[in-house]
Amino acid sequence: MDWFVYIIQSGDRPKSPIKIGVSSNVDKRVAELQTGNPYPLKVLASITCRSKSDAYGLENFIHKKLRKHRMKGEWFKQGNIDFDNLFSHYHKTTGIIHELNPVSKMNCKDGEIKRLKGIIKGLRKENERLRNDIDEYLDGDISINSIL
Repeated sequence: MDWFVYIIQSGDRPKSPIKIGVSSNVDKRVAELQTGNPYPLKVLASITCRSKSDAYGLENFIHKKLRKHRMKGEWFKQGNIDFDNLFSHYHKTTGIIHELNPVSKMNCKDGEIKRLKGIIKGLRKENERLRNDIDEYLDGDISINSIL
């Protein structure tokens, strides 16, 4: 079973609050949250994780990094959050690679699409770099310290 860290937005203004959480079914989770929310919810991104514990680890990392943006619980002010840098830092510190799932164009404004494409591009580069480092390590060309 796949687990996801999701980023959803409440409302359609650029600074609308976002919620960062974990679910095995993002669409079902959004429907559950929509029941108690007067504003339309939309998925900004979902990140596929290898396991439930990886998903909660990534969620916890994001929550800690965004603590100054926290409104209440898992809801955050959008502000100037650089998710690309956030995910890159997580990968560098843990070595865990996650897959950022594309978001439907119908659910995003042009600025969001451009930002998410940048995040995906950065994750793909980081993923390729890590794969190359692992291959070089397995071939004995580099030490484990140079990867970490």
